[in-house]
Amino acid sequence: MKTLSHKTSTFRLNSLLKKEIEKIIRPELFQSVSSAGTVILKEDDTGAALRVLSIKRLPKGSIVFELDHSPKGSLKRRLGNAFKQLSCILNSNHDKINKKCDYVIVYKKDKEIRILLCDLKSNRLKRSDCAAQLKNSELFVKYLLSLLAEYHNINITPVFMKTVIHVAQPINAKAPTQQKNRQKATEFNGVKYLPVTVAGRNNSNAITVFEDVA
Repeated sequence: MKTLSHKTSTFRLNSLLKKEIEKIIRPELFQSVSSAGTVILKEDDTGAALRVLSIKRLPKGSIVFELDHSPKGSLKRRLGNAFKQLSCILNSNHDKINKKCDYVIVYKKDKEIRILLCDLKSNRLKRSDCAAQLKNSELFVKYLLSLLAEYHNINITPVFMKTVIHVAQPINAKAPTQQKNRQKATEFNGVKYLPVTVAGRNNSNAITVFEDVA
């Protein structure tokens, strides 16, 4: 069994884990990370205060994928609302087991493999709901890791981190100036809450850096 530990290089993390995880997760769920380390995360809800979030300076070799996916085109016509649940075998009326965060970021730092569970929120936060989404997402990602270990001989013991990124206060400004309005995150019960200012198109775009998110 291949064990990805503190001795595993960033290159091996990217090449081994991404290659294997792509075998068990649909390709539509993966998000592109630029050569400069920027990923653009989107919220499809047209009423959301935070629609587009650019995260800069991700660690080299980072892997980003969605848990809360909204299919489009032929995929939507084929699958309908299948992505509303983590699994169609689960009771859709259960108040916790179908909750999920928006994105998952896998990266390496300080000789550790880390998995960041990330959720985008508007300016109305209910911490109990955030905690439930992130906890259920952690359980689901652990299940995915067990599949990698069982069927693809990839065994990792990551450190899980949880962050909710939410709107602080709308401003009328061009997008590049937003980083000058960086605000401090708060932490509650193991979850980081990071406020971001929104601007740009429809006053719903935000920019942040990965060291603030993680």
